[in-house]
Amino acid sequence: MHEISVSTDGETYKTLINYDGVSTTYTLSRHLDTLETGQIYRIRIRAINDIGWGDYSADLLAAMTAKP
Repeated sequence: MHEISVSTDGETYKTLINYDGVSTTYTLSRHLDTLETGQIYRIRIRAINDIGWGDYSADLLAAMTAKP
């Protein structure tokens, strides 16, 4: 199982509620994940196995931009 979290400040992360925890991909949605135009988001992932949760990945930085 995987956990995907997102943050706007790099300190407070929110686990994505609509992610099923199993899929290897996830499409961020402006409506479901309440993304804001012009905001920079920090996205990280971690996995769990029989030993427990692994470390978080390095943050991926992404920005929501207006349509051209």
